Amino acid sequence: MANYDGGNIAAWKLRPDGGIGERTAFVQHTGKGVNPQRQSHAFAHSIHVDLTNRFVLVADLGLDKLFVYKFDVKTGSLTPNDPPFATVKPGSGARHMVFHSNGHWVYLITEMGSTIIHFEWDAKLGRLKELETVSDAARGFPRR
Repeated sequence: MANYDGGNIAAWKLRPDGGIGERTAFVQHTGKGVNPQRQSHAFAHSIHVDLTNRFVLVADLGLDKLFVYKFDVKTGSLTPNDPPFATVKPGSGARHMVFHSNGHWVYLITEMGSTIIHFEWDAKLGRLKELETVSDAARGFPRR
């Protein structure tokens, strides 16, 4: 779970009946971005497990980062990967991401930068490599 205003993420076990069990992980993001009105602290915006079920990616709008955590499916633990994140342009506001079905690409949309960033995803090592950035705004549309 990503807690936007709290700037943190957490994981829980699922009980056999499908209910939520005990919390297995909690990570508090710290820091702030370059935009004092919109990035006064961490804002963990979204969280996704990769297609191999070995890594978790977290887009943080307040820190302009796409975090990568190692995920232990047996214990539910989350530990920072090496490297622990990919940084996006300051003030762009990382918002949501999705894995391509081929398992080799990740797409991140930025809220304040109005861009889509295409990353190469190394599912073996949990590493992101930025390939291209394109605008998602219509020509003449003011950026936020």
